[in-house]
Amino acid sequence: MTVKLYLARHAEAHNPANILYGRLPRIQLSTNGRDQARALGEAMASLPLSAIYTSPLLRARSTASAIAAYHPGVPLIRSRLLLETRHPYQGRTNAEVAKLGNRAYDPDILGDDGETIAQQHERLARFLLLLERRHQGEAVAAVSHADPIAALRAGLLGKELVVGTLRHEAPPLASVFCIDIEDDGTRRLEWFWKPAIPPKPTRSEPEKPADSTVTATPERPDQQQVALNGVVRQAS
Repeated sequence: MTVKLYLARHAEAHNPANILYGRLPRIQLSTNGRDQARALGEAMASLPLSAIYTSPLLRARSTASAIAAYHPGVPLIRSRLLLETRHPYQGRTNAEVAKLGNRAYDPDILGDDGETIAQQHERLARFLLLLERRHQGEAVAAVSHADPIAALRAGLLGKELVVGTLRHEAPPLASVFCIDIEDDGTRRLEWFWKPAIPPKPTRSEPEKPADSTVTATPERPDQQQVALNGVVRQAS
């Protein structure tokens, strides 16, 4: 029997210092992020969910709670398998992180404590196996973070686990896609919902700080969205 997983990225976090917040505690949603989370919850309101899983980090839990608001009685479960990546540049400014470029996951950067792209993929793949055991024939939701989700998508789509692939597969904030987990090991991917593309700032409006991910790029969200639109219904 198929398990349907609706895997979402958390909404926008409050990050006035423009740092790579990683696994730092107490990073809450911004005002815009709370609006994004409510919109995501509304988009998922009609799904017949039997459970909602979330990363233990506050921004993910807040996003998951917005989904749960439309599903009274459905258990909300924390799982460390959904955590953000562990990176030694956590707490540094995004300007410093950006200077790493394609070296962000090189062994000399990660050292002994950092988590590789392959390890992120393996961690989320274990989460899929957990769901396969617990939720046969059911639909569940989960909230995680950009790089782990991108690593999972890349692996399921048979792509190379490198920084460039993560950039291409990283989902927009507060977006969700569906993974059909089949008994024969097949994993089919299809986008379920993405938020509206924000308008470009006028000359009088400053650009917002880059999103806090290890593989953040200077590309605008609408440019990234075009790339994401081509990845649907592919199996591993």
